[in-house]
Amino acid sequence: MDEDLTTQSFPDRLASLIEPMDLPGYIADQAISQGFLLSPGSRIRRAMPPAGKIDPSLAPFLSAEIFTLQWHVTQACDLDCLHCCDRIDRTPLALDTAMAILGDFYDFCRRMHVRGQVTFTGGNPLLYPHFDDVYRAASQFGFGIAILGNPTPLDRIRRLLEIDRPLYFQISLEGLEAHNDTIRGKGHFARSLAFLEGLQDNLINLVRQEENEALFGGCTGHGCGAAFNFLALLPDGEVHACRKFPSLVGNITKHRLYDIYRSELAERYRAGSQACLSCHLNPVCRGCLAIVFSLGLDVFTDKDPFCFASQQVAKTPEKETNNQNR
Repeated sequence: MDEDLTTQSFPDRLASLIEPMDLPGYIADQAISQGFLLSPGSRIRRAMPPAGKIDPSLAPFLSAEIFTLQWHVTQACDLDCLHCCDRIDRTPLALDTAMAILGDFYDFCRRMHVRGQVTFTGGNPLLYPHFDDVYRAASQFGFGIAILGNPTPLDRIRRLLEIDRPLYFQISLEGLEAHNDTIRGKGHFARSLAFLEGLQDNLINLVRQEENEALFGGCTGHGCGAAFNFLALLPDGEVHACRKFPSLVGNITKHRLYDIYRSELAERYRAGSQACLSCHLNPVCRGCLAIVFSLGLDVFTDKDPFCFASQQVAKTPEKETNNQNR
């Protein structure tokens, strides 16, 4: 049965999850989403205060247009946090049951006139054995999807992005390293920062490019902006291409900012790594020079090791070779 659910086309799967009498409602929802019909008001409403009158500015808080199902799909977790309050060994749901729950949630949202969001969590939700199937189905139902999880290998994130982009992927930190690791385990803080730093602009842009969407310019709007559209000025007057790693290009107490910006050293940082010059994503990415430096590499010649574009290129010949050998 699991195989049937995952290999059916979405319309067929939808028909198997929703009662036939509800299919007209699905069609109506699609018409609403396309703007052909007006959506009725949400039925998620709080009772009016006893006085019967409220400040008009507070009225929007009495109803909700989005309803979130925070779904703890598994108790399995790769952390052992001190404050975890639920360590009961709960058996995860079978795939057909999980699919039926999505159908039920869809029916709930339709009846309550709200948009549905499924926020997957756990434990670590990615440890649920059927996560990708349920994640894909939630996307096909049209729900907003989000993940509350743990630091995750970036190739795993890439596989999720190939299905659909979540609204967000949230991880938790309890404070600075010593405090955080006391609660969440030694090394968690460092793994979390590495995970966040690994979500590079080029990964986002590879997905956006595949979907024919406008590319994203990253944190500065222009890929790496070191010595391009920003400079870092330190208290003693030192000017650096980027504050995240030593990249001294001058001192504002000794030279005009205009001259520092136009200096040969600033131009070297501005040009970025030679290894990135031929990449089609260069104008909106260029990798992260700070990560390159932190790993003991040369920021002027070496590529960001977390570059997904190079990983994609590297995998292509191998895939073709494997196909030829079959």
